[in-house]
Parts: sequence; structure tokens; C-alpha cells
Amino acid sequence: MNNNSVGRRSSNNNNNNNNKRALLCGVSYNKSKHKLKGPLNDVNNMRELLIKTFHFKKEWIRVLTEEEPSDKYAPTKVNIMESLEWLVKDCKHGDSLVFYFSGHGLRQPEFDGKEGDGFDETICPVDFAENGMIRDNELYTTIVKPLKKGTKLHAIIDACHSGSVLDLPYVFSINRKRWEKSEATVVNNEIEGLAICISACKDDELAADTSVSDALYALKTSLDDPNNNLQSWDSTLVNPCTWFHVTCNNDNSVTRVDLGNANLSGQLVPQLGQLPNLQYLELYSNNISGKMPEELGNLTNLMSLDLYLNNLDDKIPETFGKLQKLRFLRLNNNSLSGKIPMSLTNVTSLQVLDLSNNNLTGDIPVNGSFSLFTPISFQNNKLNQAPASPPPPITPTSSTSSGSTATGAIAGGVAAAAALLFAAPAIALALYRRRKPQDHFFDVPAEEDPEVHLGQLKRFSLRELQVATDNFSNRNILGRGGFGKVYKGRLTDGSLVAVKRLKEERTQGGELQFQTEVEMISMAVHRNLLRLRGFCMSPTERLLVYPYMANGSVASCLRGSALMDYKDTHVTTAVRGTIGHIAPEYLSTGKSSEKTDVFGYGVMLLELITGQRAFDLARLANDDDVMLLDWVKGLLKDKKLETLVDGDLQGNYRDEEVEPLIQVALLCTQGAPMERPKMSEVVRMLEGDGLAEKWEEWQKEEILRVEFNPIHYPNSNWIVADSTSHIPPDELSGPR
Repeated sequence: MNNNSVGRRSSNNNNNNNNKRALLCGVSYNKSKHKLKGPLNDVNNMRELLIKTFHFKKEWIRVLTEEEPSDKYAPTKVNIMESLEWLVKDCKHGDSLVFYFSGHGLRQPEFDGKEGDGFDETICPVDFAENGMIRDNELYTTIVKPLKKGTKLHAIIDACHSGSVLDLPYVFSINRKRWEKSEATVVNNEIEGLAICISACKDDELAADTSVSDALYALKTSLDDPNNNLQSWDSTLVNPCTWFHVTCNNDNSVTRVDLGNANLSGQLVPQLGQLPNLQYLELYSNNISGKMPEELGNLTNLMSLDLYLNNLDDKIPETFGKLQKLRFLRLNNNSLSGKIPMSLTNVTSLQVLDLSNNNLTGDIPVNGSFSLFTPISFQNNKLNQAPASPPPPITPTSSTSSGSTATGAIAGGVAAAAALLFAAPAIALALYRRRKPQDHFFDVPAEEDPEVHLGQLKRFSLRELQVATDNFSNRNILGRGGFGKVYKGRLTDGSLVAVKRLKEERTQGGELQFQTEVEMISMAVHRNLLRLRGFCMSPTERLLVYPYMANGSVASCLRGSALMDYKDTHVTTAVRGTIGHIAPEYLSTGKSSEKTDVFGYGVMLLELITGQRAFDLARLANDDDVMLLDWVKGLLKDKKLETLVDGDLQGNYRDEEVEPLIQVALLCTQGAPMERPKMSEVVRMLEGDGLAEKWEEWQKEEILRVEFNPIHYPNSNWIVADSTSHIPPDELSGPR
């Protein structure tokens, strides 16, 4: 199919001779770092759709792509603008026009006051870096304003930030299912004809290259999903970052797929190799069968591949040797056969390897990265035993004379006999200790405090905890989260414990970091806090042991809720902590401070007041477009506490006691972290000290904020410094 001939013929004809015309632009940016894979295919599919389904004539479809042999039909800024003028030239009643664009879209600040959001939305020609972008007001002037009465224009824009790219006066609210006045423009546009724009995303959203979503959707179609874990994987949504069990970075690139223990069956697909930024692929504890695709070796950014506890067979692909960033490779408990690829020994970043419980044959590599791993990584296979390391050579002692040698032998014999005599008690004690199992303890520094008695933490062996949890059986799972899983276990003395199996990346100095964390957790001792009982640290595991709480956690007592599963929320960012209590600055920037914990405390107060979980609070507002905290402030201002307070109280509360709690909660959950109080201030306010002054000060700031009505720039960190930019990026402290 020669798209160029189509465009060339159409440009020489008079538009009055046809009532259906289309301009299709696909920009792949082949010669830049912004390269896209999908636009050319998108344009071809759209052209075929228009011809076969909507009966457009080939000669009235103009195509601009980088594949055209003539520069006249390259998607440059000049060519696109000229083609847009061609599209609407001499349009008349009854004409149907189509403008399709697949490529990059951006936002640019606008200072003339014509944009309600303060930004111009733009599309990017192939030469946008040299000649600039095409702004929304240019598109409006070129193809919307010239429309005559009775003319229809359908614009389909597959680009980022394209919600109001034509500056049309109305938008369709999916939530309310009605047309509403656009807030993106303050210009009262009067259009004679009808213009409709279908955009890939909103003005403040990013789109994704469809090859990634296609790859994930191919995985979905290849798997049987009885629990509907993949229900949100919708092929019509180009951005997979909105799907459950998928995590993206700030560039909207898929970095993680978490589908462990999801009761999935079926086979893996080669399209998984089309996820160039994927770092974690978690498909463990399922019933996935078949072979591992060689294309997985294309995931050059992959750091963790967990496919253990499945029914995979065939060989381990040689292509895995290309995974030079891989740290964790766990393929144990499958039916893999063949030899271990020697290429894996070249993956120098490999820190954790488990190939146990398969049908692997041949020799165990001992060179390269494999020199770090013990037989545990290869047990229960049909592998040849690795040769034992030869003993170190004995360096012969040079002798000066036979006389001195004899003297040395006599002296040495006397010294050895004396040493044996004095060492006999120590040897006997050592033999006794070998017969008697020993508990290994790890000293933790204590503080002189009547309520703090640290004593010692027991260092459990991995085997001891494997037996206690029935080899970490899924039947014993108490809960799971970003840190890993918690298992119920029974020790040999009959006591019940909760074993937290951490899912940590191993880095240089990781043992010292884990030891420090154990020390810090163990020092948090209080009669109302769960005491750390012990820990386990092995080459492949990090585990914390707590007493088992037969009555459940505080959250389960208050709400009857369990640890959150992915399907309970749209938030897919893999952070550590209870999702819903996490401050917005941590979700958006990865930075946290003490004010992050203050936000979580405020949300907890709202949960206690309303009797609702964090996820359910927003549903009370019954309006997706209303900010939750604004809704709470409105109820407090209107004295409608009965709408907010837990219905189970049946009105048995005092307004004068509830109002201060709500005020504290609102102060703690302010959007800007620096405006939240310190935790010490929160304690004083709960005691009645300083709350009235703090609340009055905040109310005045709110009035000024409303009167000033500053423009909100959701993605403008380069214009206004982020409120957390000066806060040290301290990570949340992980499992505790």
C-alpha cells in the first residue's frame, strides 16, 4: 500500500467534489530519543477503517508519516499545517472531515489568560525540537473556526495532554454522563459547524505506547483468571498504568507486574519481551505451564524474575544471560529440564538464585556469579555434584641442618603436648555444645527505662521457620503488603508466632542495614506495641518474628478489615505502608518526611470518626469530582456532623468533642506537607492547647487562598518548586 500516492492525488483535487475527507498523521520520531513504535501502524489501521467501514475514498485521504518517499508528506510542522488547511478548505453543509494524529503531545505555559488551566495543549510534529509545536489555539483557528454550518469534524488525538487540544467549548463528563462547559478555556468560542474531539487522555495525563499495553493484554488473553484479577486490563485503555497489578514510573513506563499467588493458569507469551522498562516480573505461586519465552531476555532492565511454584517445563532460555541488571532469579518448584545455561554465570549482578526442586541435569556451573551460591540453590534436581574444592597446598618448611630439625621436632612435640593438655577442657566443652542444640542470640542495646526491657533477640535458623510455617505454605498466610507476606507459625515449644517474610532487594552492605533495622525495631518497646521476638537472616531470606495476635490487629478490631488487596483500590504504586494513609507527596515524588506520618495520622482520625476505611471515605461524598477533604470541611462548616460521624454511634456523641477531632484531622491532612503541624503540636492540640489559634489561622489562610484563586499546575515542577523538593528523600522505614 503506497500512502504517498494517496496524498499526492488528493492534494491536487478540488474539495467541493467530495463530502468525506481525512488527514492522518503518524509521527514515530525515528531519528530522536523520543521514538515511538505504534504511530505508523495506527495510521494504516485508521485508513483501512475509514475506507472499509465508513466508505471514504482513497484519493481523499491524505497520509503524513516518516515512511513517505517524498518530503512533501513528512509530518513536519509546515506540512501538517498546510494539510490542515487543505482538510477544511471550501467545506460546506454535509461534509464529514476527519483529523487523526498519533504521536507526542505536550503542555506549554500560556500567559494571555485565554486558557483556564494556564496551559496550551500541543501536538508535536517530527521537527518540533527545531521548529516548535502546534498549539491548541492554532488547531482551533485552522480547522475548527472555518467550519460551516452543517459541517462535521471528528478529531482523534492519540497523544499525551490532549483533553482540550482543540480548545472546544464543551467536554463530556464520564462520571455525570453529560456535556459540560470546558474549564480548560475561558474564550467563548462560537462555532458554526460541529467539531468533536476524541482524546487519548486528559490534559494532565500521559498516554502510553500501545506496544506495551498490547503486550500485557496478550498475557491476559493467554491466562485463565478465575478470580478476575485481570478484569481492569482493558484493551481499549491505551495506558496500562491505570490497570491493577501494574506499576509505572513518573514517565508512565511500566516497571512492575505483580501477579503472584493469583490462581492464574495458562502460558507466558513472547510479547512480554516488549516491556523495555520492566524491572519486576512477579508471577510466582500460580499454575502457569509451558516454557519460558526466550524473549524475556530482551528485558534488559529487569531486576527480579519470580516464577517459582508454577508448572513451567522445558529449558531455561540461554537469553537470560542478557539480563545484566538481574538481581533475583527464582525458578524453584517447577518442572524445568535441561542444563543450566552457562550464560547465566555472566550476570554479575545476580545476588539471589533458586533453581531447586526441578528436573535440571548436567553440571552445576561454579564460575562467574555462580561461585557465590551454595548447594541449596540447586537441591532436588538431577544435577551432577559440584567438585569439592581442593585443600590448600602445604608450603614446605625449609630446613637449615639436621641438628636444628631434630631440635625443632623435640620442641614442637613438647609444645603440642602442653597445648593439648591445656586445651582438653575446652575441647570437651565444644563437643558437649555440638551435641546440644544452641539458640543464637543477637545483643540489642537497651536503655534505662522502667518500661523498656530489651534483653536479647533470638536469631532463628531458616529451617526452624520453614518447619514452623509448613515451608511458608499459602494456607498459613495472615496478610500481605508492599513488604512481603506474613505467615502464621508454630515453634517447637508450641508457641504461635507471626513470621514476616520480607521482600527486600539485596545490596552491598545489606546485612548491616538489616541488622540496624532489627535494632531500631527492637527498641520500639511499649506495653501497647507488638514486641519483636526475633529474626532470621540467610543468603536468600530476611525474616522478622513477632508473637501471634489471636485477636487480630487494631485495624481488624476497629473495622473487621484485612490487609488491602490490589483490587480494593485504583492505586497501583508499590509503596510500603497502608495505601490510603500515604501522603500525596510520597506517591508523586517518592520523598517522605515526618509530615508524611502526620498525614497518615489525620486519615486514621477520619477513619475513627466516620467508621469507614480510608478507601470508603471518598465514596461517602458520592461525587468523584469533589475533593474528599473539601467535602469534610463543608460538612463541618454547615454543622452536618451526623452525615460524617459513624452511624453505629446512633447519635451518642458530643458535637463539642467531635469538632476538635475533625479540625485536627483536617490540619494533619493538608496537601502541602509544610503546612501540616508537627506531631508534638498534634498532641498538644488534642490536649486542648493551641487548637483554636491554629484553626483560626488556617481558616484565614483558606479565605485568602480562595480569594486569590491561584492557578493549579499539576505537572509544572519546572515552573514552581515542588513543596517537598527541599525535604531529604528519607525512605519509609519499611516493614514494622
